[in-house]
Amino acid sequence: MDNPIRWIRAALISLVIALPSTSAHELPVGRDVTDSDANAGHLVDRRPCELPFDHYEAWLAFIRERHNARGEPFDEASFRVARPEASFARLRDGSIECWETTYRSDGLNVAGYLVRPHRAVERPPPAIIYNRGGNRNYGRLVFADLIDFADWAQQGFVVLASQYRGSTGSEGSDEFGGADVNDVLNLFPLARSLGVDMRNVFMAGFSRGGLMTYLALKYGAPVNAAVVIGGPTDLALQAEYRPEMLQVYRELMPDFERRRREHLRTRRVLDFAGQLDAPLLILHGGADKRVPPEQALALAQRLLQLRKSFELVVYADDDHGLSSNLEDGRKRLVAWFRRHMK
Repeated sequence: MDNPIRWIRAALISLVIALPSTSAHELPVGRDVTDSDANAGHLVDRRPCELPFDHYEAWLAFIRERHNARGEPFDEASFRVARPEASFARLRDGSIECWETTYRSDGLNVAGYLVRPHRAVERPPPAIIYNRGGNRNYGRLVFADLIDFADWAQQGFVVLASQYRGSTGSEGSDEFGGADVNDVLNLFPLARSLGVDMRNVFMAGFSRGGLMTYLALKYGAPVNAAVVIGGPTDLALQAEYRPEMLQVYRELMPDFERRRREHLRTRRVLDFAGQLDAPLLILHGGADKRVPPEQALALAQRLLQLRKSFELVVYADDDHGLSSNLEDGRKRLVAWFRRHMK
């Protein structure tokens, strides 16, 4: 491969490495999955989800107007396929349970979501823990995410997701991959309390949520498999590519100027790739202007050297959110989890 970066920008690729990996339930744990708070993962409160749109077309009109205001193209046909009216209807008609939650993490009350099938099940259901992107309130979980969660719930999964500490409705401060990783890890005892099949727990993360996924795996999150979409793997290189990210680091990472090297090193996925023992599906847009695809390719090369089990898919000319390949990405995600179901 003479120029791998030019190649992945020019074509859709799928690199599949199928190698033995450590069982998800024999992972070495680098940090307790439950924190020092005896009530870690305890469900403090739950409320029915607020659904801001009365019908599907009203939601589409909102999305269309938002794209127009930003001067961004909107592929409505692809959007309708990836987030169909049927999923919208399930949230409205009650066939899917959707709850806004508050749970305990490091002694803090943290906001999140719980979405699950309404129908009774004969055996404990599998679960997906979803990690959102952004920081603080930017990138908060919104209605479009609930549509995705409803689709997964329709396929039999319980979905748990955190807004992370430091966002509206949550106590504490966002650390962009610091102590807030416990907000992800503490969803595991919450899942257990909800009767989830703990032999079949999976994780997915988008953008910064991809970093949170990698860090959760680093600290021993007991998942069968994970999916990362547009996730950064080297925050120092990310700041060189997008200098404005340095200000985000300064605002969120404690004592950043003095501890800069430490913070960037502990969050550098390439340095702890050897601890990523769950089979990984990595999806990335070849024209991603937020997190360049070079970051995904660098991790793939490192995982290949380490003989880890993973699959890399780069979508030619697609963006950070895989706008042109939403349906394919969603199908791959569920198929990946089904492949690793016990």
